[in-house]
Amino acid sequence: MPIKSHKAGVVFVQDTESIGNALDKMATLNIGSIIVVHQDRAIGIVTERDVLKHWRRLSRPQFVAQSITDIMSHTLLTLPIAKLGDAPLLMIEKKIRHVPLTGDTGIVLGVISMRDVLAAQVKTRSDAPPETTSRPSNTHNMMVLAPSTGLESAIKHFLPSAWKLEIVDDMRTLAEDEKFAEAVAGCKAFFIDLDGLRDQPWKDIMRRFIKLLTRTDQPQVFLAWSPQYFSESEVESIDRVAKTAKWHMFQRPLAVTALSEELSRLT
Repeated sequence: MPIKSHKAGVVFVQDTESIGNALDKMATLNIGSIIVVHQDRAIGIVTERDVLKHWRRLSRPQFVAQSITDIMSHTLLTLPIAKLGDAPLLMIEKKIRHVPLTGDTGIVLGVISMRDVLAAQVKTRSDAPPETTSRPSNTHNMMVLAPSTGLESAIKHFLPSAWKLEIVDDMRTLAEDEKFAEAVAGCKAFFIDLDGLRDQPWKDIMRRFIKLLTRTDQPQVFLAWSPQYFSESEVESIDRVAKTAKWHMFQRPLAVTALSEELSRLT
């Protein structure tokens, strides 16, 4: 699901303003979020959800008179506008509905919302040609191994149409399972979510997987990982394996867009 546009002309409110003033702006402009700034620097965001969450604490006169900073989300999760396509995965992973988009200098240029993402989904489906009962002969198989929450649906959105997905949640028996070995042999690409392997003996699993791949015609392998889940020594070890085997290694949450670009080249 390519996302090519967002709401430009982002609306700001100074951190000295009241909740009432900010809500007036949001209502007048019919928007679901507003960026809070301090001396031209974005420091937070207020969304409809923030308003509803804090509304019941105080009476209406007290509520609207408070500073907007009292209800804003202080953690401002942003994306470079060049990585607009990663917004859906970031929303899923962080459980948010609005993502500010920044330019090269870090200035907020716009906001993409969950509503924008859904609208892009609907447009993509309405523009797509009718599906046929038979799959084209040039279809390629890709196996996604141990996907963590939200990753599988994100990959499905971005996967080029010439690719077919196969999902494997548990990799612990992969070396002993002959059916799995046959499936591996029929795949042109693999996407391994190292985050999803955290609760499994991932080092041993990786060794067995490498052994399985020696029986195949050198497929493309993509690794995705989050730095907070692995120590420096573990990342260095993974990086050495990836470089030796000529695998692609991507840091989340940008891995899905990078994967889509690489698969488009392989199609």
